[in-house]
Amino acid sequence: MEIDYAEVRVPFLKRDRPEVDELSGQRWVPVLVDGEQVVADSHRILEYLDHLEGARVSAAEAPAGAEPA
Repeated sequence: MEIDYAEVRVPFLKRDRPEVDELSGQRWVPVLVDGEQVVADSHRILEYLDHLEGARVSAAEAPAGAEPA
């Protein structure tokens, strides 16, 4: 899967991460922001990316003119 992304470094101490709290409601990292979607926790991020990839594969395999799943 190829994804365009920007890595944003944040301070080591959670108390120094107000921007992470503003985005996700918590100060733990990693956090993935995809448009309006904000996903925190590495396992949930992997599930989210897996879901996106599955949706892309399904759309690519669908017959021409078919609605994506």
